[in-house]
Amino acid sequence: SQVDGRWALIYSTRASTSPPAFATSALGSDSSAARPGSLLESVNARLYKIFFKLAPVLAGSQETGGSSAVANKQVVDLARGQVDNCVLIGGRLSVRVLGEVRLLDSQASGECLDLEVIFTRMILGLKPGEGSISIPLPRPVGTLRTTYCDDTLRIGRGGRGGIFVAKRIK
Repeated sequence: SQVDGRWALIYSTRASTSPPAFATSALGSDSSAARPGSLLESVNARLYKIFFKLAPVLAGSQETGGSSAVANKQVVDLARGQVDNCVLIGGRLSVRVLGEVRLLDSQASGECLDLEVIFTRMILGLKPGEGSISIPLPRPVGTLRTTYCDDTLRIGRGGRGGIFVAKRIK
């Protein structure tokens, strides 16, 4: 899949307050994940909104113009079912969110590629080699519809309404 690989976030914004229709349909059956409509997912949704208000860069939002001191990177490996999101702040602090990723049935969506992500762990750390802490997550579920992807650019919309533009890292 063209979505596989290493990506750098170059722009993102929270486009709406209600999730797009694709985000609530065709989700997997992992019973240990925080499913849409559950109390756990409701708490996750509220935390995500707070995250967007208080720390836009960490939530993946670049609508304020971003900062050269912050880098948002992502590695997607569909064959292994893994995703690794990493935010590096000032070259010293890193926030990594790891998860499982799988391709959803995209037949009905034409050219779009729909992914489901179950976030499993967060790793907070200092500069590599200076220590980190790993925190298990309550398996919140996210979706991403990739509407455009080529060898250099990927555009997608997240299940909470965010729009993401990423460039491929060679």
